[in-house]
Amino acid sequence: MTRLYAEELSSIKGITLHPEMPRAKCVYWLYFILINEEKMGMTRDKLEEKLQDYGIETRNLFHLLHEVPPTKSTQIFRTLYHQLSQEEG
Repeated sequence: MTRLYAEELSSIKGITLHPEMPRAKCVYWLYFILINEEKMGMTRDKLEEKLQDYGIETRNLFHLLHEVPPTKSTQIFRTLYHQLSQEEG
């Protein structure tokens, strides 16, 4: 199913699919996408409404840990992200 989602969604302007990292295999207990509202030409909420018209359920996912107030001021996530991106580099 995830392969079908990736094939069908990858060509839609304004949608970014979840990348699978070489060092880990995603189990896809849910499938998520990132929306660039400017490129898509509609807001996330408007897209959600349109999908509901077709019986497709959606929901907002989680906030990024490095953007949540309790951790935003710490360096730990920026440092970890930097280390991981260097490994991928």
